Amino acid sequence: MSDDLAALTATPPRSLFVYYRVPLANQAAARQAINVIQQRLHEEHPGLTTRLMQRADTPEGSPEATWMEVYEHPDGVSAACEARLRDLADALPHGLIGARHVETFCPMAGLP
Repeated sequence: MSDDLAALTATPPRSLFVYYRVPLANQAAARQAINVIQQRLHEEHPGLTTRLMQRADTPEGSPEATWMEVYEHPDGVSAACEARLRDLADALPHGLIGARHVETFCPMAGLP
């Protein structure tokens, strides 16, 4: 395949953003579970970087917090890595966290 054709057909590197709500009573257990998931993914997908973040503007007294997991790789997060993440998350105890919402983003064309 020519370099020009490869450039036209290549998919840009994807980053994953996963957000969900965590009941305050579950935060310690949820954090431990997510840390285990992210550690496994680091071991299975060298070069993967992960972050665990929480919403900064959660209203005081809210019974839950919104968390976001971020997954990035220099070559983009592969479909295999995304599927493994889904499998690991599906194995979490029911009710530990709320429904997970996964969004993918890639660099804008024409920007470094």
